[in-house]
Amino acid sequence: MKKKRKYFYLGDVNLTFNTKTYKTKDNVIYATITSTLHVDDLVSKEFVTTAFAKCSPEDKFDERIGQKISAARAENKAYELAENFLKKLSSKYVKLAAACDERANMLHEYAWRNRWFVNKIGHGLKYDDVF
Repeated sequence: MKKKRKYFYLGDVNLTFNTKTYKTKDNVIYATITSTLHVDDLVSKEFVTTAFAKCSPEDKFDERIGQKISAARAENKAYELAENFLKKLSSKYVKLAAACDERANMLHEYAWRNRWFVNKIGHGLKYDDVF
C-alpha cells in the first residue's frame, strides 16, 4: 500500500490515487488502482480501475516496466471516469443553479409584496381595504 498522492489538483477539484496493487500471470501484469475524486466538500467519488500490460513474445519480460505501463493505463482509465463524472455533475449543478435562481427571484417577489402589505397596513388601511 502506497502513500496517498494527488495527481490532479485544480483548486477545489482533485483526483487522488490511493492504492495500487499488481498481479502477474503468464507475462501479463495487472494493475488495480483505487482513486478518489473530491469536488470541494460537496462530493466525493471513488473509482477502482484495472489495466494490464502484456509482454510481447519477442521482448524480454521486465516486471518493473510492466507495472509502470499497466499502472499508467489504469490511471488513464481513472482520469476518463473522473472526467465523465465531472461533466455529468456539472450538468446537474447548472440545472440546479438555474432552479435556485428562479426560486430566489420568487422569494424576493414574495418579500417585496409582504413589505408593501405591512407598509399599507401601517398607514391605517384595513386589511379588507388592501385586498
